[in-house]
Amino acid sequence: MSKKILICITKSNFGGAQKYVFDITKEFFKDNEIKVLFGGNGELAEKLEEIGVLTERIGFGRDIKIAKDAISFFQILKIIYKENPDILHLNSSKMGILGALAGRICNIFPKHNSKIIFTAHGWAFNENRNFLSKLIIKKIAWWTVLLSDKTICVSEITKKQISNWPFIKNKLVVIYNGIDNINFKNKDEARKFFDPTQEFSDEIWIGTLGELHSIKRQEDTINALAKIQNQNFVFFICGEGERKKYLQNLINNLGMQQKIKLVGNVPDGSKYLKAFDIFTLTSKSEALPYALLEAGKAGLAVIATKVGGIPEIINDEENGLLIESENIEEISEKINELIKNKTLREKLGNNLKETINNKFSIEKMFDSTKRIYEE
Repeated sequence: MSKKILICITKSNFGGAQKYVFDITKEFFKDNEIKVLFGGNGELAEKLEEIGVLTERIGFGRDIKIAKDAISFFQILKIIYKENPDILHLNSSKMGILGALAGRICNIFPKHNSKIIFTAHGWAFNENRNFLSKLIIKKIAWWTVLLSDKTICVSEITKKQISNWPFIKNKLVVIYNGIDNINFKNKDEARKFFDPTQEFSDEIWIGTLGELHSIKRQEDTINALAKIQNQNFVFFICGEGERKKYLQNLINNLGMQQKIKLVGNVPDGSKYLKAFDIFTLTSKSEALPYALLEAGKAGLAVIATKVGGIPEIINDEENGLLIESENIEEISEKINELIKNKTLREKLGNNLKETINNKFSIEKMFDSTKRIYEE
């Protein structure tokens, strides 16, 4: 039976949460009436409009600005009341709490009975914040889940971190992120994209893909590589963000300009992943990162931090190498090991590809989400 679905997210850039929104929208758009609400005018907006999905923008951002957020709340309230969806599917922290509250208010009115679903792509209280900020954010997260009919957690650890909070245990369900087949460029084509002059044809290529944000800690890989800069490698950091200048200054200060490249935003960056021999993800906090699923799909040897849902993907030394967050020495040792050992790289990459295909398929994500919609 066709449903009217309103999917909402705070920002319209194209990180992991936006990728999830796009995939869910594209799948359910075939049989349902869907509209997507977001802040800004980023890549998500462009991709949705390309496939003909109705969108609506509001003046909204990730940072808390009380006056502007109050205006945004009433915009959201008005839109939800007007659309009167069967399913109100909320994503990201700020849109989660404001959308859940607005949805509950709208459901008071006759003929309004939206099912409110919130997908937790990670908890903001895991980020570097002071005690009071974390306490406030936890309260907001609790209210978001409490006001929602069901909360989708993208990893077991995401669920476990809040499962003992009062009155919400039966509202939580784990649905892993899943990815579809990717139209990868072959290794030669992908390398020409990053290196048209073939300056780095003989090096071991290391890559990472993600927002240049403090939580991603790309600087840890940079500092780790400085310890082994005599090795034959080049490191490509794909992404944009607030830390770009900081990272470039760090690279310059270490004298690593010839070995580490900030390449900026790469649209559909996952299709170029086969350029790399090694993929690093040295985040301080993650829920279940798409970048890691994509690297696995490409058959890359992965080094990743032992945080969040990453150990639910990576079994250490079986399909990747796990490291402690912010441990520069360990990152350096593991990268050095993989640079020297092609056989190990191939083994880890092949095993991870099998894991992704078996456990993190997009079909499983769609089927499980559909069941939540239809409950």
